[in-house]
Amino acid sequence: MLRYIIKLLGLSERLLKSPDFIVVGAQKSGTTYLYNLLIQHKDILPSKMKEVHFFDNNFDKGKSWYLDHFALNIHNSKITGESSPYYLYHPLAAKRIYKYDKNIKIIILLRNPVDRAISHINMILKRHNLEYDEDIFCNIDNELMIQTALEENLDKNLIKKNRIHQDFSFIARGIYVNQIKRYLQYFKLNENLLILKSEQFFDNTSIELIKIFDFLGVSKGLENIDFGVNAFSADYNTEKYRNCREKLKEFYKDYNNELEQLINQKMNWN
Repeated sequence: MLRYIIKLLGLSERLLKSPDFIVVGAQKSGTTYLYNLLIQHKDILPSKMKEVHFFDNNFDKGKSWYLDHFALNIHNSKITGESSPYYLYHPLAAKRIYKYDKNIKIIILLRNPVDRAISHINMILKRHNLEYDEDIFCNIDNELMIQTALEENLDKNLIKKNRIHQDFSFIARGIYVNQIKRYLQYFKLNENLLILKSEQFFDNTSIELIKIFDFLGVSKGLENIDFGVNAFSADYNTEKYRNCREKLKEFYKDYNNELEQLINQKMNWN
């Protein structure tokens, strides 16, 4: 009822709380688990849904639409945020986020791009009840050609959204260095941009979560945090992806090395 009155009076942008942080990706790197841990903190309020997709697919709906996904601005001591992993890959998201709030906190989880790609392929196969065909799902040249063309169209606003760019970007999404460069144009590393290695996050979740709490400016206590919440891990036959895995290891090698130099952080994926 209160939200309805706020909208009726045209007060949405003043009385609805704006997000303080966004987990922008990468997809299949643990963003859901991270977000479900974050919103258990006593000073972090959840958004209406984890993935709002405002800065990629719903940007034309406007700021009031976005703000309606967050709590009323009556919790001055609390923060809130969302997690939409397509933001990392979408060519316009970083710029849009910066224009919206240049002081917002950005969190990025990066997983070994080979493992990420295989997990992504497996997810799409299950979602659409498809059979694995290496010539289709692990065709590096073909995918990059398609994704580059779609990205150019999105970047020029010739198209507003595209499911092929979002869902069938198995390999291109793992070229992290290009995506991180976009964010570094607007956000300063370790000040309002935090990049974490997924493998380290899963191996040392408590330590990494304390690091994130410190980055967000909330208390670093872990009391009442249920680390078993939605810690989902998909099982699949890894043998059928063996050839694809070997191709991707070689493909990502130079990109991974460039990423390490860019962010001054060893990933040790090669």
